[in-house]
Amino acid sequence: LSLTKNHMDSKSWLRLSQAMKQNKSLITFEIRLNTIDDESARYIADGLKTNTNLRTLTLPSTDLTGSSIGIILEGLSKHMCLSDIDIGFNDLQDEGCKSLAAFQLGNNNMKRLRMRDSGVTDFGISKFFRAMKKNTRLTVLDISSNKIGKDPLNSLTEMLLHNRTLRELNLEKCNITRDGCRALARALRTNTYLRSLNLSMNPLKDLGAAELADGLKYNRVLNTICLNMCNIG
Repeated sequence: LSLTKNHMDSKSWLRLSQAMKQNKSLITFEIRLNTIDDESARYIADGLKTNTNLRTLTLPSTDLTGSSIGIILEGLSKHMCLSDIDIGFNDLQDEGCKSLAAFQLGNNNMKRLRMRDSGVTDFGISKFFRAMKKNTRLTVLDISSNKIGKDPLNSLTEMLLHNRTLRELNLEKCNITRDGCRALARALRTNTYLRSLNLSMNPLKDLGAAELADGLKYNRVLNTICLNMCNIG
Protein backbone atom coordinates (compact mmCIF):
# COMPACT_ATOMS: atom_id res chain seq x y z
CA LEU A 1 0.00 0.00 0.00
CA SER A 2 1.46 3.34 -1.08
CA LEU A 3 -0.05 6.69 -0.09
CA THR A 4 2.78 9.02 -1.07
CA LYS A 5 2.18 12.79 -1.03
CA ASN A 6 -1.48 13.02 -0.12
CA HIS A 7 -3.42 15.32 2.18
CA MET A 8 -4.56 12.87 4.83
CA ASP A 9 -6.44 14.34 7.79
CA SER A 10 -7.38 12.61 11.03
CA LYS A 11 -10.62 11.25 9.55
CA SER A 12 -8.68 9.76 6.63
CA TRP A 13 -6.27 8.02 9.00
CA LEU A 14 -9.19 6.72 11.06
CA ARG A 15 -10.86 5.19 8.00
CA LEU A 16 -7.54 3.68 6.92
CA SER A 17 -7.04 2.23 10.39
CA GLN A 18 -10.46 0.61 10.31
CA ALA A 19 -9.71 -0.93 6.91
CA MET A 20 -6.32 -2.21 8.07
CA LYS A 21 -7.95 -4.08 10.94
CA GLN A 22 -9.77 -6.19 8.37
CA ASN A 23 -6.70 -6.77 6.19
CA LYS A 24 -4.02 -9.05 7.60
CA SER A 25 -2.06 -9.61 4.38
CA LEU A 26 -0.43 -6.17 4.03
CA ILE A 27 3.35 -6.50 3.76
CA THR A 28 4.42 -3.02 2.52
CA PHE A 29 3.13 0.28 3.92
CA GLU A 30 4.50 3.48 2.37
CA ILE A 31 3.13 6.86 3.46
CA ARG A 32 5.97 9.29 2.74
CA LEU A 33 5.34 13.01 2.27
CA ASN A 34 2.23 13.12 4.45
CA THR A 35 1.61 14.71 7.83
CA ILE A 36 1.34 12.42 10.86
CA ASP A 37 0.59 14.06 14.21
CA ASP A 38 0.05 12.18 17.47
CA GLU A 39 -3.66 11.60 16.82
CA SER A 40 -2.94 10.22 13.34
CA ALA A 41 -0.12 8.09 14.76
CA ARG A 42 -2.57 6.48 17.20
CA TYR A 43 -4.91 5.55 14.36
CA ILE A 44 -2.03 4.09 12.36
CA ALA A 45 -0.72 2.15 15.36
CA ASP A 46 -4.18 0.82 16.12
CA GLY A 47 -4.54 -0.44 12.55
CA LEU A 48 -1.09 -2.00 12.53
CA LYS A 49 -1.63 -3.96 15.74
CA THR A 50 -3.83 -6.50 13.97
CA ASN A 51 -1.56 -6.91 10.94
CA THR A 52 1.49 -8.93 11.93
CA ASN A 53 2.70 -9.75 8.41
CA LEU A 54 4.08 -6.27 7.65
CA ARG A 55 7.66 -6.40 6.34
CA THR A 56 8.38 -2.85 5.14
CA LEU A 57 7.32 0.46 6.72
CA THR A 58 8.28 3.68 4.93
CA LEU A 59 7.60 6.96 6.75
CA PRO A 60 10.07 9.63 5.53
CA SER A 61 9.02 13.29 5.44
CA THR A 62 5.86 12.80 7.48
CA ASP A 63 6.51 15.38 10.24
CA LEU A 64 7.04 12.63 12.80
CA THR A 65 8.19 13.74 16.24
CA GLY A 66 9.59 11.70 19.09
CA SER A 67 6.13 11.14 20.56
CA SER A 68 4.42 10.15 17.29
CA ILE A 69 7.14 7.67 16.26
CA GLY A 70 6.94 6.20 19.78
CA ILE A 71 3.21 5.65 19.35
CA ILE A 72 3.68 3.91 16.00
CA LEU A 73 6.52 1.72 17.26
CA GLU A 74 4.36 0.63 20.18
CA GLY A 75 1.77 -0.55 17.67
CA LEU A 76 4.49 -2.53 15.90
CA SER A 77 5.80 -4.25 19.02
CA LYS A 78 4.44 -7.67 17.99
CA HIS A 79 5.42 -7.45 14.33
CA MET A 80 8.11 -10.10 14.22
CA CYS A 81 8.12 -10.11 10.39
CA LEU A 82 9.00 -6.42 10.09
CA SER A 83 12.48 -6.16 8.57
CA ASP A 84 12.76 -2.71 6.94
CA ILE A 85 11.95 0.73 8.43
CA ASP A 86 12.60 4.15 6.88
CA ILE A 87 11.87 7.17 9.11
CA GLY A 88 14.18 9.70 7.51
CA PHE A 89 13.58 13.44 7.19
CA ASN A 90 11.63 13.73 10.44
CA ASP A 91 12.35 15.21 13.87
CA LEU A 92 12.87 12.35 16.34
CA GLN A 93 14.86 14.14 19.07
CA ASP A 94 15.63 12.32 22.38
CA GLU A 95 12.24 10.65 22.76
CA GLY A 96 12.23 9.13 19.29
CA CYS A 97 15.76 7.74 19.69
CA LYS A 98 14.83 6.16 23.01
CA SER A 99 11.80 4.50 21.42
CA LEU A 100 13.94 3.18 18.58
CA ALA A 101 16.52 1.85 21.04
CA ALA A 102 13.85 -0.13 22.89
CA PHE A 103 12.15 -1.26 19.68
CA GLN A 104 15.27 -2.62 17.97
CA LEU A 105 16.04 -4.71 21.06
CA GLY A 106 12.53 -6.17 21.15
CA ASN A 107 12.12 -6.73 17.41
CA ASN A 108 14.37 -9.65 16.48
CA ASN A 109 13.88 -9.47 12.72
CA MET A 110 14.50 -5.82 11.81
CA LYS A 111 17.40 -5.87 9.37
CA ARG A 112 17.40 -2.41 7.80
CA LEU A 113 16.86 0.93 9.53
CA ARG A 114 17.11 4.23 7.67
CA MET A 115 16.92 7.48 9.61
CA ARG A 116 18.54 10.05 7.33
CA ASP A 117 18.23 13.66 8.49
CA SER A 118 15.92 12.67 11.31
CA GLY A 119 16.78 15.27 13.94
CA VAL A 120 18.59 12.96 16.34
CA THR A 121 20.27 14.40 19.42
CA ASP A 122 23.63 13.42 20.92
CA PHE A 123 21.94 12.01 24.01
CA GLY A 124 19.30 10.08 22.08
CA ILE A 125 21.55 8.57 19.41
CA SER A 126 24.12 7.61 22.07
CA LYS A 127 21.41 5.61 23.83
CA PHE A 128 20.48 3.99 20.52
CA PHE A 129 24.10 2.99 19.80
CA ARG A 130 24.49 1.52 23.27
CA ALA A 131 21.39 -0.59 22.75
CA MET A 132 22.73 -1.78 19.41
CA LYS A 133 25.62 -3.52 21.16
CA LYS A 134 23.09 -6.25 21.94
CA ASN A 135 21.36 -6.27 18.54
CA THR A 136 21.79 -9.56 16.66
CA ARG A 137 19.83 -8.86 13.45
CA LEU A 138 20.34 -5.35 12.04
CA THR A 139 22.52 -5.41 8.91
CA VAL A 140 21.96 -1.92 7.41
CA LEU A 141 21.98 1.36 9.35
CA ASP A 142 21.67 4.76 7.67
CA ILE A 143 22.00 7.77 9.97
CA SER A 144 23.34 10.16 7.34
CA SER A 145 22.75 13.92 7.47
CA ASN A 146 22.55 13.96 11.28
CA LYS A 147 25.13 15.86 13.32
CA ILE A 148 26.92 13.36 15.55
CA GLY A 149 29.08 14.67 18.38
CA LYS A 150 31.95 13.19 20.35
CA ASP A 151 29.90 11.17 22.85
CA PRO A 152 27.72 9.46 20.20
CA LEU A 153 30.83 8.62 18.16
CA ASN A 154 32.38 6.98 21.18
CA SER A 155 29.16 5.00 21.68
CA LEU A 156 29.17 4.08 18.00
CA THR A 157 32.76 2.87 18.28
CA GLU A 158 31.88 0.70 21.27
CA MET A 159 28.92 -0.69 19.36
CA LEU A 160 31.13 -1.62 16.40
CA LEU A 161 33.51 -3.39 18.76
CA HIS A 162 30.68 -5.64 20.00
CA ASN A 163 28.07 -5.87 17.20
CA ARG A 164 28.50 -8.86 14.89
CA THR A 165 25.68 -8.38 12.37
CA LEU A 166 25.97 -4.84 10.95
CA ARG A 167 27.23 -4.98 7.36
CA GLU A 168 26.48 -1.50 5.99
CA LEU A 169 26.86 1.81 7.84
CA ASN A 170 26.06 5.18 6.29
CA LEU A 171 27.54 8.19 8.10
CA GLU A 172 27.44 10.62 5.19
CA LYS A 173 27.27 14.30 6.18
CA CYS A 174 27.41 13.71 9.94
CA ASN A 175 30.00 16.40 10.74
CA ILE A 176 32.68 13.82 11.51
CA THR A 177 36.19 15.26 11.88
CA ARG A 178 39.65 13.89 12.65
CA ASP A 179 38.69 12.95 16.22
CA GLY A 180 35.73 10.97 14.92
CA CYS A 181 37.96 9.21 12.41
CA ARG A 182 40.35 8.26 15.21
CA ALA A 183 37.47 6.67 17.15
CA LEU A 184 36.17 4.82 14.06
CA ALA A 185 39.69 3.63 13.20
CA ARG A 186 39.89 1.95 16.60
CA ALA A 187 36.76 -0.05 15.78
CA LEU A 188 37.92 -0.87 12.24
CA ARG A 189 41.07 -2.49 13.58
CA THR A 190 39.09 -5.30 15.19
CA ASN A 191 35.64 -5.32 13.53
CA THR A 192 35.43 -8.30 11.18
CA TYR A 193 31.80 -7.91 10.08
CA LEU A 194 31.28 -4.45 8.54
CA ARG A 195 31.50 -4.54 4.73
CA SER A 196 30.54 -0.99 3.68
CA LEU A 197 31.22 2.39 5.31
CA ASN A 198 30.12 5.72 3.85
CA LEU A 199 31.82 8.82 5.28
CA SER A 200 31.26 11.13 2.33
CA MET A 201 30.63 14.86 2.84
CA ASN A 202 32.35 14.99 6.23
CA PRO A 203 35.21 17.45 6.96
CA LEU A 204 37.79 14.69 7.42
CA LYS A 205 40.66 16.44 5.65
CA ASP A 206 44.08 14.82 5.34
CA LEU A 207 44.52 14.16 9.05
CA GLY A 208 41.19 12.39 9.33
CA ALA A 209 41.93 10.26 6.29
CA ALA A 210 45.29 9.34 7.83
CA GLU A 211 43.55 8.17 11.02
CA LEU A 212 41.24 5.96 8.97
CA ALA A 213 44.15 4.58 6.95
CA ASP A 214 45.84 3.56 10.18
CA GLY A 215 42.81 1.54 11.22
CA LEU A 216 42.34 0.00 7.78
CA LYS A 217 45.86 -1.46 7.88
CA TYR A 218 44.46 -4.15 10.17
CA ASN A 219 41.05 -4.60 8.52
CA ARG A 220 40.65 -7.41 6.00
CA VAL A 221 36.88 -7.47 5.48
CA LEU A 222 35.73 -3.92 4.58
CA ASN A 223 34.92 -3.97 0.86
CA THR A 224 33.72 -0.41 0.30
CA ILE A 225 34.59 2.91 1.93
CA CYS A 226 33.22 6.15 0.47
CA LEU A 227 35.12 9.40 1.14
CA ASN A 228 33.62 11.70 -1.47
CA MET A 229 33.80 15.46 -0.84
CA CYS A 230 35.80 15.14 2.41
CA ASN A 231 38.38 17.90 1.73
CA ILE A 232 41.20 15.39 1.31
CA GLY A 233 44.34 16.43 -0.53
